[in-house]
Amino acid sequence: GMKALYLNLESISSTPCFFECDLNNEPSNNFSTIILAAKEKNKNLYAKIEGMKLVDAVHNIHYLLPPDSSLEVEEMLPDEIKYLLREITLTGYYDVVFADLDSSLAVRNLAVMEESDNIILVHTPGIVSRQKILGFYKELGIYRRLKGVNLQEKLVLVVNRYDESIPEKI
Repeated sequence: GMKALYLNLESISSTPCFFECDLNNEPSNNFSTIILAAKEKNKNLYAKIEGMKLVDAVHNIHYLLPPDSSLEVEEMLPDEIKYLLREITLTGYYDVVFADLDSSLAVRNLAVMEESDNIILVHTPGIVSRQKILGFYKELGIYRRLKGVNLQEKLVLVVNRYDESIPEKI
């Protein structure tokens, strides 16, 4: 019953994996328009989002089509990301905003994490995922020492594809 917005900020968008996105037949308005509005600090940013959002019929999740180019997301500056998230939050329309990030500590991802209430880390049991989680946690500790921002306190670990036969400590 909550109003949710899924905001994909990955370098290469995975939005079509989760929602029906016929990229050939959809309107040309997509996340590129929102990126440009955030860069210009457009006061009508939220209206633009509302005008082009799509709604998943099954789960009632609002989302935007991927940008024309992944380079547009890569070029977003931290203040532009923060502006986008604050404008969405200030409207009070959405109960929750899910910002989907790639697994890097790029400056745009750190900006998203700073603006977030929670940082959900998805862990798939296995040696590679474990190493990445440990490295991620370590890097957030370094970030805290350098910038004075404690992102570690926002971490929520979610185990995906858990199997009781896996004898690994999580």
